[in-house]
Formats: sequence, structure tokens, C-alpha cells
Amino acid sequence: MTPAQRMAATARLLCNAPDPWEFAKTVGKSQDIGVFLGALDDYFEACGVEHFTAFEVCTMSSSSQDVAKRMKADKSMHRGQYVEPLPIWLWQPMAALLVGFCDPIRKALGAPVTFRNGLRQWAVNQQVASSGIMSDHPNTACADLDLSRDGDLDAAHRTARALYDLHGTTQGVSLGQGDTVIHIGIHSPMGHRKWTY
Repeated sequence: MTPAQRMAATARLLCNAPDPWEFAKTVGKSQDIGVFLGALDDYFEACGVEHFTAFEVCTMSSSSQDVAKRMKADKSMHRGQYVEPLPIWLWQPMAALLVGFCDPIRKALGAPVTFRNGLRQWAVNQQVASSGIMSDHPNTACADLDLSRDGDLDAAHRTARALYDLHGTTQGVSLGQGDTVIHIGIHSPMGHRKWTY
């Protein structure tokens, strides 16, 4: 699948999403991560994202926060957290992931979900994960969803498997499942696959 075909595939999940570059223009030359996240939130809203914000999509997990602290990535701080601003070319695939996969899993669970590791640069990824350089986290739109034990875990996992079966080959879905975690990604560099934790 070519990059253009991948973008067309994600646009279909979003019912012809708006152009992310039009939203990114509002950031201008700002050095403020909050301005960037505001533009991304506006884009997510225009795409129909219901349960997830730009801040949580771009916020590193706790283990990655520790690495960022050691790297002295102070300019990446926002609201007391180290964030990894999502490249504009990933805005549409991430919105498709949220609308087509993460929101339905959240609805099936019926309880809050913690979104982790939407993007994790390789310098951080190699220190916190066993995955190699072709990991989803530095390369594509993906998420680790921590599921609340108060929700319907069986329904969330059934929904994830159904979405994998429905969109797996057209979106190159990667699906990892553990008791209270779901990894979901689209257009994975390692291809369409699933595993358990």
C-alpha cells in the first residue's frame, strides 16, 4: 500500500476528514506546545473524535516521562508533563485510529480509558520497550489503551478483535491484548498482526 493509498484508507474511516494542514496553519510560528495541542484538538473535534484529547494523545507514559527527564527535554513540558507533539502528517491517521478504533473500544468498556504512547520517539522507545526500531510507537498512529477494571473488559476486547477482523487488511492493523491493556495501531511497519501479553 502506497502512502497515498494509506491516507485514502484513513480518510474513509473518517468520512472524508478535513485537511489537517489547514488546522496546523493556526499554530503559525508559536513556540507554545499548548497552541499546537489546541489546533490538534480542533482537528480531532472536526473529525468526530469523542473521548480523547490532543494532550493525552501526545503525553508520554510514566516510564517515558522518566527518560525525557533524564534527557532534559524541558522545552517539551506542558501542564507538568513531557509531551511528544504529533507530526502533522500523522494527524489524519491518528484521528482515524481514535474514531475507528479507540472510541468504539472506550464505548464498549463503558468506563474511562488511559491513552498512552500515541507517539514515542526512538530515543525514548529503545529505553522503555523491548520492541525494535520498527516498533509502531516511533513510526505510525498507535495507542496503548489502559482499561479501567470497573468497565466491561470482555466487551472491550471483543470490540477490539471485531475491529481487527473488519479493518485488519485495509488498515494494516496491529493488535496486542492483555488483561487490562490493548495496543492498537494502523499501517504498522511490521504489518497486519496480533498478539497477546
